[in-house]
Amino acid sequence: MWSKERVKELKKLWAAGLTGTQIAKELGEGLTRGAIMGKVHRLKLPPRHPRKNGEASFWTKKRVELLKQLWVTSLSATKIAKVIGKGDEVTRNGVIGKAHRLGLPRRRKASLRRNATQRSRKKSH
Repeated sequence: MWSKERVKELKKLWAAGLTGTQIAKELGEGLTRGAIMGKVHRLKLPPRHPRKNGEASFWTKKRVELLKQLWVTSLSATKIAKVIGKGDEVTRNGVIGKAHRLGLPRRRKASLRRNATQRSRKKSH
């Protein structure tokens, strides 16, 4: 599975700053993000993003402020991830985790929000 050529390509893509998911897509042949990250770990490749206070550099001040603004809206965490990510790899769980670390208030589950919206629409008719 890991030929010398593939390892060389992995090292090149890792050094170029691609994420594990992006590298898996680039190398193809059924590789997963987990397989890429495992190989990166075994090869002892250096981390690409310096961390500040335990946070990855993805969460810039601008992105954190945008998260805070979107968090109080009715957008789902998945939709917030799409707005904040804009092509970068950020997931629903990444958004929820960051919101938790920021101490943002817990949100009602989508099904509860949906039911509340439906009830308020019925009242207005």
